[in-house]
Amino acid sequence: TEVTQASLDRHYAGPTKVAQALTEMGEPPEDIVRLDNSARHIMRFLKPEARVLDAGCGTGRLLSLLKQAGFQRVCGLDRSPAAAHIAHTKYGVEVKEGSIFDYEGEGFDCVTACHVLEHIVDVGGFVRRLGSLLNKNGTLYLEVPDAHQFDRFVDPSHGQGWIWVRDLFTHFTPEHVNFFSPVSLRNLMTRMGFEEVYCEADPLGVVVSAWR
Repeated sequence: TEVTQASLDRHYAGPTKVAQALTEMGEPPEDIVRLDNSARHIMRFLKPEARVLDAGCGTGRLLSLLKQAGFQRVCGLDRSPAAAHIAHTKYGVEVKEGSIFDYEGEGFDCVTACHVLEHIVDVGGFVRRLGSLLNKNGTLYLEVPDAHQFDRFVDPSHGQGWIWVRDLFTHFTPEHVNFFSPVSLRNLMTRMGFEEVYCEADPLGVVVSAWR
């Protein structure tokens, strides 16, 4: 059966197991580790006055971390009503339900998409749309699982501290329709006309990258 973007979008907007778990138990410590790491990478280039959109922001914790660090002009988009509700009630951040293709409004100095591209069927169209939301000289931050590091984590007893990289099932879930390494992500983004700020493998098992 072909996986379509429409079916994936309906899945994320509905009562998924992840959304239910977030509502009932809150974010797992492993996700907090990942988001703390993402915030550190984003703050490498982000100016305090920057207007930031986190596309596929989930519960808004990344936006909350940025606000705590002094970046106040932040907002998010996510398809999950449960995640958006947590963002409002727990973190006090502005999150709208919906798709980036439905967004109408001002542009942003920075758009982030963390662990989103692996869920997108039309990656080129999605990246193009993200770029269209940037102001002049704006920066796009992308973070994806690093397929080039998967062989490090085939052993569940591996000493890596982040549980998701010790469980390859989380990477080979049917929801993941794309896989990236620093090389393949760089090829995609340069082909789409973006200039690399940085694109590198992170020890956490992810590719972190920024583009203009």
